[in-house]
Amino acid sequence: MDEISCDKAYSSKENHRLIAQTGATPYIPFKSNVTGKARGSMAWSKMYHFFMLNNEEFMEHYHKRSNAETTAHMVKSKSVTE
Repeated sequence: MDEISCDKAYSSKENHRLIAQTGATPYIPFKSNVTGKARGSMAWSKMYHFFMLNNEEFMEHYHKRSNAETTAHMVKSKSVTE
């Protein structure tokens, strides 16, 4: 895996660390009340600054998740109606 995208509910320093530890890049948007204080989490700090400084690029990666979820929902909806 190169990238892992999750919604804001999974935005924690521990999740960022675990994903980075596997060699993947965590694309998890940050909640609006988050500050840049990483408190020792390099993965959190790296992605927080990328999110803040390159938001458009960050969101391009993140929205791959929503495209996959929409496709899965459409397939499930189609199966149920037939």
